[in-house]
Amino acid sequence: IFLGFPIIAAQLWLFIAPGLYRSEKNALLPFLLATPFLFFLGAALAYYFVFPFAWEFFASFQSNTGGGGVPMVMLRSTCAAAGETIAGAISAGVEIAAAARAANR
Repeated sequence: IFLGFPIIAAQLWLFIAPGLYRSEKNALLPFLLATPFLFFLGAALAYYFVFPFAWEFFASFQSNTGGGGVPMVMLRSTCAAAGETIAGAISAGVEIAAAARAANR
């Protein structure tokens, strides 16, 4: 989903755009331009700032240690946690967009 987001967003716009009036398209243009930038910015924020603190917090509960007393982190659980966080961010963005659209009616 992360790497395919620009393509998915473009296909979604190509599907929705023919059904919109010109004024609706003009109203959505700033959001469409900001969406990919904010998506990748949010993903970078989560990866570089949130995850390190989260790993430190959750590792403090871990009693099983690997070689040298270093907590063992499985790649599968790391990718799952990252995917769940990104999916949550996407679903929250969709809900906010739907609420904003409903409020403008």
